[in-house]
Amino acid sequence: MNRPVILLWLSLLTFAQAFAAPVKVLLIGQPPDHGYRSHTYLPDCELIAKWLKQNGDFETVVARGWPTDPHAFDGVAAVVLHDKLGGDVFFAPAHATQAQALIDHGIGLVALHWGTGSAEPAAGDPWLKALGGHFNAQKGGFSRYKVEPSTVRVADASHPISRGWTDFPIRDEWYYDLRFLPAAKPVALAMVGGKDYPVGWAYERPDHGRSFGFVGLHFHDNLASEPFRRLIVNGVLWAAQVEIPAAGASVKMELKDLDLPEEFEKLKPVAKPAANRPAGDPLITKRMAECSSYQERLEHALEHGTPIPQALAETKAFLLTAPGVDPKSVEATGVGILYKSSEGLGFYLRIPFDRLPGIK
Repeated sequence: MNRPVILLWLSLLTFAQAFAAPVKVLLIGQPPDHGYRSHTYLPDCELIAKWLKQNGDFETVVARGWPTDPHAFDGVAAVVLHDKLGGDVFFAPAHATQAQALIDHGIGLVALHWGTGSAEPAAGDPWLKALGGHFNAQKGGFSRYKVEPSTVRVADASHPISRGWTDFPIRDEWYYDLRFLPAAKPVALAMVGGKDYPVGWAYERPDHGRSFGFVGLHFHDNLASEPFRRLIVNGVLWAAQVEIPAAGASVKMELKDLDLPEEFEKLKPVAKPAANRPAGDPLITKRMAECSSYQERLEHALEHGTPIPQALAETKAFLLTAPGVDPKSVEATGVGILYKSSEGLGFYLRIPFDRLPGIK
C-alpha cells in the first residue's frame, strides 16, 4: 500500500472515530433500603458513571429503578444493575420479554452486590443464563453471606478485567455459595469463613454478549480503594466491549466524591448525648457507628426472611452481650429496640417503616 493510500485510510479512520456514537451505559439503582453508608445504590452508580467518562466517549444514564421510557434502552451497550435482587428486577413479569430481547441482542450485563441476586423462581433460571452466576439467600435460598475482612485476589491475570490491580485487602459483605454456569470464569477470589470463593466473574454468553458479576460493594466507603473501584469499572468496560487500558481503567476521585445526597445521608444514626459528653466527642462517634452496624444486622435478618418478632428477639439477645452496651437498658418494643451505651448514650434500632405489617 503506497503512502497516499495509507494517509487517506488514516484520515477516513480518524473522521469515522470523530463521529462515532458515544458508548451508552445505563445504570439502574434504587432508593435506600439499608443502614447508613451501605447499599448506596444511586450514589455508587453516579460514581461509576463518572469513572466511565474518564475512559472514553461515554453516555451514561443513572435510572431510579427500571426505566419507564420506552426508548431508555435504545443504543445501550451495557446495563449495570446495582439494586435489590437484580435478577428479579431485570426479569420482572412486566418487562421480562424486553429484558430477554436485550440479552438476545448481545447487550452487556453487569450486576453488583445484591444486584447479583434473584429469588423469584420465574427469574432464577433466565437470570443465571444471562449473568452466568447468581446469588440467592432469601428465605432459605442456596447462598450465604458474611461481613468480614478479606483479601480480593486476582483469579486470572490474563483476563482484561485484571488489568491495573493486584490483590488488595477490604472488608465487605461477601456473598458465597453462588450458582455458576460452567462457562463463567472467576476473575476475583476471596477467602470467606476460611474457604475460597469466586467474588467476581466474567461470562461470555452464546449470544456474543458479555456479563460481569461482583458480589462486593455493600459499603459505600469501599470505593475509596483504588483497586476495588478499578476492578468494578474494568468489569463494566469489558461487558460493554470497550478495550480496557493496559494499566486498567482510570478511576480518579477526590474524597468529597464519597459524600452522600440527602436521602442517603439522613440515615446517619443520631445519638441522644449524655449530659457529661460534648457533641463531637470521639466516643459518641464510635457508639454511633456501632449503632449503625446493629441496625444493619437487624435489617439483614428481615431482608432474608426472618419474621419481625424473631429478628427483634435475636437482636436483643445479641445486644445483651455486645461491647459498650448497658444490658439493663435493652428493651424491645413491637417495632424496635431501645438501649443505652455504658456511658448513658441513648439509641434506638427500628424496624423499617415499609416492613411493618399493613404498610405498603
